[in-house]
Amino acid sequence: MSIQDIAQTEPTLKNGGLVWLYVLRPMLSHALPRLPVTHSQRVFVAAWWLTSLILTTAYTANLIAFLTIPLYPKKLQTVEELAESNYRSIFC
Repeated sequence: MSIQDIAQTEPTLKNGGLVWLYVLRPMLSHALPRLPVTHSQRVFVAAWWLTSLILTTAYTANLIAFLTIPLYPKKLQTVEELAESNYRSIFC
C-alpha cells in the first residue's frame, strides 16, 4: 500500500505512518476515512478487506469454539485405569 501510494501522482496518504493505520482498520472493523482514488489501490484495498474479513471471522469462530466447548477428562472404565490414573484417595 505504501509503495502504491508513493507511486501515484496524487497520494491518498501523505506519510508512511498513516499507511499502517489505514491497513489495520479493516482488521479492527473500523471504516476507512476515505477510499483511494486510483484503481490499483482500490483493488488492493478490496482484496485486503476480503482477507481481513476471512481472518477475523476464522479467528472469532475459533475463539468462540475454544471458549464454549468444554474439554472433559476421559471417564474411567476399569480398575486398571483407576490404578494408572493420578487420582488418589485421602484415606490411603
